[in-house]
Amino acid sequence: MECISYAKPLAVDEVDKLQVTYTIRADASYDRVFGSPVTLRPIVTFRHDAYGVGPGNGSLWTKGVMQVGVSLVADYQQRWKGVVSYSNTFGARQANPNIDRDFISVSLEYTY
Repeated sequence: MECISYAKPLAVDEVDKLQVTYTIRADASYDRVFGSPVTLRPIVTFRHDAYGVGPGNGSLWTKGVMQVGVSLVADYQQRWKGVVSYSNTFGARQANPNIDRDFISVSLEYTY
């Protein structure tokens, strides 16, 4: 059995002077869904480290790392707000310390 390290320290000559990341986000707002006083906002985000490797383990930039996130925001009469989110990180196999991590979050907010 071979042990694979997903985050190795980088030598100075392995760090690029230029790192490029782009993010694409799409969202919409649907008021009064099914005639109710609820507003729904689905959000989809895609992030891609297109070029370069930054310093340190778990760097902000690692070429090939991608992340997809989806969220649904429900707003009830601007008093109650609930958010459910999911994100998945993938790509750049051995250089990506977050490759096996998915994140789910749920929040509920009341404004008075």
